[in-house]
Amino acid sequence: MPSIKKVVTSALFVTGATALSTLPAGTAEAAMDGWLQEDIDMLEMEMIENALRNYTNPLHRIHSTIDQVTVEDTITYEVQLGDTLSDIAYKFGIPQKEIEQVNHIHNKHKLSIGQKLQIRLKEKEYVVKHGESVDEIVNQLGVSKEELITYNQIVKTMNYTVYPGQTLRIPTAPPEPIHQPIMTVSQQDKREVKIASRFKTDQAGAFQWPLSGIVTSNFGTRWGRMHNGIDISNADRSNAEIKAAKSGVVTDAYFHRGGYGNLVIIDHGEGVETYYAHLSKISVSEGDQVNSGDLIGYMGRTGKTTGYHLHFEIRRDNNPVNPLKHLP
Repeated sequence: MPSIKKVVTSALFVTGATALSTLPAGTAEAAMDGWLQEDIDMLEMEMIENALRNYTNPLHRIHSTIDQVTVEDTITYEVQLGDTLSDIAYKFGIPQKEIEQVNHIHNKHKLSIGQKLQIRLKEKEYVVKHGESVDEIVNQLGVSKEELITYNQIVKTMNYTVYPGQTLRIPTAPPEPIHQPIMTVSQQDKREVKIASRFKTDQAGAFQWPLSGIVTSNFGTRWGRMHNGIDISNADRSNAEIKAAKSGVVTDAYFHRGGYGNLVIIDHGEGVETYYAHLSKISVSEGDQVNSGDLIGYMGRTGKTTGYHLHFEIRRDNNPVNPLKHLP
């Protein structure tokens, strides 16, 4: 049986200049200028890889029949005997709160056997079409290159290239119920007065600073839209510890693609929650009971951010209030 190298060499001979022309500009000329042996070996390997992916691959000849193939982002799940929302959330790897929100569940303890729930799949499949690159795919699907590589390590192994017919796993985006709505200053002032008046005295004074440092951005209108929290920066960057501002239960600990990046949400009871966004690392899991001052993660720059900082929010009934009015 002929060796792989001989088969590829034959393919290169047949395709000739076409294969060589796909190499970086100037490579063909350089090959005739007397390279060192290791350079020639590297060139040979690059041509072999190129041939394997584009010329000996039978899908190359039938690329016109390859269409984008995707799996739906969501499925319909029928509640079974013994199911709980937390069990279902764990099974599909998505936040319980998301299931409650999407399916308008007001009492998480009341599920009916046979009840149908819309559940977001954590990932879907995408079949690469002829001529597509990694950059084109991430731009088309709205994911980051880092996310794509995390779910498809083979792409990194293949020097960030893909081939026609290759199946990629693509993470799906959660719904966007929480990132900064646009509103006027007068609307925000009225809402803040209403929400702040509902805080009990013990709630308002029971928070501690989640991070030592300086406040780099305040609560309120910023760049024409509401900034729903405060930004706190620390010179330790990814080594800066983020602490729970109040005791409670971790309800969310995941990567939020709406802008928050690595996000932790803690429920403190009576509708009060705190948000910790852009973390470099999350140190807690959903369902964890945390005390005030417990480590929950480290400061980072994930999500939509221009630098290392913590975006911190305090919410009552999902309505943001100014954290500076409730911190010591």
